[in-house]
Amino acid sequence: MPPPPAEVGDGDIAIPVPGPDVPGKPVMHAEESPVFPGGDLGLAKELKRHLKYPKEVLEIGLQGKVYVQYVVGVDGSIGDIKVVRGVHPLMDKAAVDAVKHLPNYSSPARMNGKPVPFQLVLPVVFQAQ
Repeated sequence: MPPPPAEVGDGDIAIPVPGPDVPGKPVMHAEESPVFPGGDLGLAKELKRHLKYPKEVLEIGLQGKVYVQYVVGVDGSIGDIKVVRGVHPLMDKAAVDAVKHLPNYSSPARMNGKPVPFQLVLPVVFQAQ
């Protein structure tokens, strides 16, 4: 059973979501999950490094969590990035931009020893400090 949703930045992880059981289509479960350089902590650090809190929404004190869906390809690349639950258009764009700038995963998901595309949803937290 997959873990419950968690916020990135506090040692949390990306959450897998179901994909169709069609060859070449992203899957949710695999014998081996994709591995991000540095693991979950590396993912949180990279996301934080690339995430830019939009000044316009920060000034009005808007906070929230944007859920970004993406696919880790068979080569470890990140693609098919989209917001599945947003907060504000500027925050949604900032979250997608941050995911676009993440480095590739060091290894893809695998089923029967073969790489497979893997779909994830990453909660991106915007919290004024």
